[in-house]
Parts: sequence; C-alpha cells; structure tokens
Amino acid sequence: MNKRPVSPLHYLYEKRFVLVRAMFYLWLLLVVYWLYALWGIECSEVKCLKIAYKLKEGDEEGISARSALAFILWVLTSGVFVAGVVFFIFKFAYNCIMDTIKGVVPSKTQDFVIPIILIVLLLPCFAYKMEIKSAYRTLSSQASEIITMALGFEVKLKQAEGAKSRDSVLDDAHDQK
Repeated sequence: MNKRPVSPLHYLYEKRFVLVRAMFYLWLLLVVYWLYALWGIECSEVKCLKIAYKLKEGDEEGISARSALAFILWVLTSGVFVAGVVFFIFKFAYNCIMDTIKGVVPSKTQDFVIPIILIVLLLPCFAYKMEIKSAYRTLSSQASEIITMALGFEVKLKQAEGAKSRDSVLDDAHDQK
C-alpha cells in the first residue's frame, strides 16, 4: 500500500492542541519575563500623579492628617465602584477582541490563532515598561505617604464652657455621699 504524503498544514491541524498548549506556555513565559524585566528598570516618579502634596496644603498637621483620612475613606467607599468599572472595561475589551477573532478566523483555526494574538498583545507592555513602572512607583509612594499622614490624625475633643464632664459630675456625686 502506498501511503500518501502528509502535508505540513494537515500535520499542524492534527497537532493543533499540542501547539496551542505550547503557545500558551510561551505566552505565560513572556508574562513572567516581563515581570522579571520590570524589576530591574530604573525610573522616576510621574509628577502629574502626585496627590499627597495637595493634601498637605493646610497650615496645621491636623488639617493635612484629617484630609488624608478623608481621602482614604473616600477611596475605600468609591473603590468598589471603580473596581467594578475597571473589571467591566477589561471584560468588554476581551469580549470585543474574542468576538472579532471568532468572526474573522475560521472555526478550525481559532484555537491556534487566539494564543498568537495574546502574544502580540504583549508588545505594548514591553514597549511601555518604564512608564508602567513609573506610574506604579508613584502611586505606591503616594499611597504610603497618605497613609502615614492619616495615621498622624489625633482626635481632640473640646468641652463647652458651661457643661461639666461626666467624670466631674460623678466626682461631685461621690463627694456628696
């Protein structure tokens, strides 16, 4: 019996699941390499992202600490909403990209094309490593500075002139017995 020669495309189609898995591991390896390469980059802080100096505009330390505490509470309460919006944007972009791929690429090769597109989408991350790390360092240093200011907040209570404190009323009652 004569065996027909196998074409390279037919061979690739038969081994597509192994190739897809290998490309996914390649993508994962590139992500880990990007994180490793991010570690060694020297960068400076981004000036437009500095928030803490705006909170220090008050004359007294208590005013800046109070405004920092108010800012932290505002971020915590609105953070849930912002996280939901960011998740929605990423999920929307993912769905748009996947629907475009599934609409353009034949269904037989979709499993093979999706990892290639994921690898290509990493190119902007490699191109803007310095900017990404600068933004991260700026935001983390600003957050630590705001938290340090907020920890310096001390609650000071003022007593009205005509009102007696609870302790003085109890002392007077104890003295009368």
